Amino acid sequence: TREELERIILRLQEDHPITTITVTHDIDAAVVMGRKILILEDGTNRHPQVIANETACGVDASRDGAFREKCAELRQLLGKLV
Repeated sequence: TREELERIILRLQEDHPITTITVTHDIDAAVVMGRKILILEDGTNRHPQVIANETACGVDASRDGAFREKCAELRQLLGKLV
């Protein structure tokens, strides 16, 4: 179900010049869908981090090396923030 929803949203983004905001705690979903990923910490976020994601690729390409590397980068970054 989640992958189908991701496909629908990505298809809409391709067909129409729209901006979408997706809130997720799932790193894989963020990397699949987000061209920019906003990292928020607990508490006040006066200087949130925005991560460029050149690997936003869609559900079907979520097994390639660039996808896994971006997921690992985010996991490492989030581990430092905890």
